[in-house]
Amino acid sequence: MKIDETDILILTVMARGGAMTTSEIAKHVFEIKDRRDLSRRDSIVRARLKRLCRYGVVMESQTKPRLYSVNPTRVVTGNGEVHIETKNGKAFKVELGAVVMIHVKNGGTYIIPTEKIDK
Repeated sequence: MKIDETDILILTVMARGGAMTTSEIAKHVFEIKDRRDLSRRDSIVRARLKRLCRYGVVMESQTKPRLYSVNPTRVVTGNGEVHIETKNGKAFKVELGAVVMIHVKNGGTYIIPTEKIDK
């Protein structure tokens, strides 16, 4: 699964805001100029959410309007740090700052710093 900056923004917005519609997410992620732009950005968000749902990262409600939320067992936000122990026994700790951790169904775990894209 390829995750880019827009995916991270979408997941971060949902992690902070709870269940949201695609339009609500689009308004937080993009600078919306008018209704036409909102419609276009809404479609972009919808396509990305569909893909993220397939990987188990996002959950979709069965109600109208459709609400999307992060799967709390697969997406975690917070402050991260890495502990590394070398072969000769030296230990290092690296502070990562604000991160989002994504555990994808059927594969990998991603830990991505969010401070550069934080809104």
